[in-house]
Amino acid sequence: MNFKQRESGLLVPRYPDGMRVRDRVAPPAKVGARMEGRIHYQLVDREGKIVDEGESHNLVLDAGLDLVASHGLGQGIFAYCVVGTGSTAPAATDTGLVAELTRTNTTWQGDSTVRTSNGVYDISRYFEFTYGAANGNLTEFGFSPNSAAGANLFSRALFRDGGGSPKTITKTSSEKLRVNYTLTVTLTPVVMTAGSFNIANIGTITGNYMLLGYYSDGHCANPDLGTFNALAQGIGTLAGGIYELTAAGGLQVDSNDASGLAYATAPPTSGTRGTLNAHGTASGRDAYTPGSHQRTGGSWFFDTDYGDIAIEAFYIGGRAATWNSGINLCGALGYVFDLDAGMTFTKDNLHTLTIGAPTVSWSR
Repeated sequence: MNFKQRESGLLVPRYPDGMRVRDRVAPPAKVGARMEGRIHYQLVDREGKIVDEGESHNLVLDAGLDLVASHGLGQGIFAYCVVGTGSTAPAATDTGLVAELTRTNTTWQGDSTVRTSNGVYDISRYFEFTYGAANGNLTEFGFSPNSAAGANLFSRALFRDGGGSPKTITKTSSEKLRVNYTLTVTLTPVVMTAGSFNIANIGTITGNYMLLGYYSDGHCANPDLGTFNALAQGIGTLAGGIYELTAAGGLQVDSNDASGLAYATAPPTSGTRGTLNAHGTASGRDAYTPGSHQRTGGSWFFDTDYGDIAIEAFYIGGRAATWNSGINLCGALGYVFDLDAGMTFTKDNLHTLTIGAPTVSWSR
């Protein structure tokens, strides 16, 4: 086989006419999340004594994965605890309990979201069925974003004993049933990862990207999780929160904050910023396809009056303001894409800028 030498000095095969080998390009930038749920339950009598308790993992259903596209990952996707009397083993294709008895959104303490390590969150809610609720022989449970009974579950499982065998919980009017549900979410990537983006009339740019857990203050905590939720729910439906690009100098990433968790330094003080759809027409995310467990498409648009910037990086500032009423984004960095050397380009006030948005996916 004949060989030819590239400018770099690398020898590569010389292929017949009409056949060409392209240099490798980093795959498109993607954002992901994996999730699993578990419960801890207690029967508590009127004197406050725990008369029965246990733990169990549960199965995030196929229909539950679809719910992420409309609810994101937070307490809103499991706003209600559902109990019933069916004994059929859970299957991913389930949509409801076998025999639902009742559901509640009553809680006995406040919700919590704890960042246990870089990109990993324990999102918890603490349900309570009072003395007069859910009395009977309970064998199954699930969680749902909806108050109405029916086929709308996020997850389902059977009550189990310490050995993992199915168990019946007998609740009477003498006990409360408390069910603490924790959804553990693992986000990716949380270290700089090679990837590429498409910019209209420029083409594919390459660089490195990651989700960031920067804390500017308590108001803007967990921007990486907020950014994931915004992308998953459809970024084109959100008012504001997508900030423009950094000027020369790019962004620095620091992994030595007081908590030991990775974060980024403060948002750039130079350059300009704008919100999605505020300065022209921008395309929203593609409609979600049930069963795909991902959302694609969409772009960020910056009009001509935002210009003359030497672009080396861009970022999304994101956080979840409340889990139940929607997503608000703020200046804390939730996502950064740092261009490779030589990829820097300048936007002036004679041109618009359109950048493709990253694909986001999720799984159990």
